[in-house]
Amino acid sequence: MKENAYEMPWRTNYEAMAAAGWLVGATGAIAAEMLTELPPEPFWWMTGISSGMALYRLPEA
Repeated sequence: MKENAYEMPWRTNYEAMAAAGWLVGATGAIAAEMLTELPPEPFWWMTGISSGMALYRLPEA
C-alpha cells in the first residue's frame, strides 16, 4: 500500500508550490549565469540541484 494513499481532498497542494519554487530557482540561476561575468560552474550546480528537487516534488503534486 502506498504510504500516502489517503490525503484530504481540501488540503493545499504544497508540493506543486515547492516544485514551482525550485523551477524559479533554476531559471534564476540560468539567467544569472547568462547575465553576469562570474564563473558559470556554481550556476550549473544550482540549476542541476534545483531541477532535481523540482523533479522530486512533481510526482506528489
